[in-house]
Amino acid sequence: MLLAFLALDFPNLLAAAMSPRQMGLLAAIVAVCALLLISQRRRARDREPSTSGYARELRSQIREQGEHHRETAALAIDLEDIARRITSEVDTRFLKLETVIRHADERIEHLEELLRSDGGNSMREWTIDDQSGQTDAGEHPDSQAKVIALLDAGLSGSEIARRLKLPPAEVELILSMSRARTAPASSRHPNSIA
Repeated sequence: MLLAFLALDFPNLLAAAMSPRQMGLLAAIVAVCALLLISQRRRARDREPSTSGYARELRSQIREQGEHHRETAALAIDLEDIARRITSEVDTRFLKLETVIRHADERIEHLEELLRSDGGNSMREWTIDDQSGQTDAGEHPDSQAKVIALLDAGLSGSEIARRLKLPPAEVELILSMSRARTAPASSRHPNSIA
């Protein structure tokens, strides 16, 4: 009972025992302590993650991971598409190259066969038809004889080509074949197309 009496009469007892200045100071101390307790509770509550804040943070992380996964999957699909296109282009070019090589080998074989059948005894002009890719060997002893005769007469290869209206390469070929057949005579034919 005494406690109840003291609790009810506490403000009167304080007023009698303390001066108003001391009472103001005591009130200020009590207010500061109350503010400190309230601020400490707020800080503790802010430090502990709340379930709604934690859930919000998890959802944003999951969303970001999903976006990264979608971007990675799209990049993988793009890379596969590019790899397929590059492989297709390489295969196409490889097939074209194999075809060209096969045609070149066939032409070489045909030319070698013609040279073997010729035996190196007669001079021939070899032409390749650009449309069909076939070779045609035709003997031209008249033009070859004329080229050699004009060379012996002292004309240069380009002058012979102009005079006989032959391509300079053909004249050079005739001269080369002539030199190959008659190696010692090559020293007396120093004139060739320059």
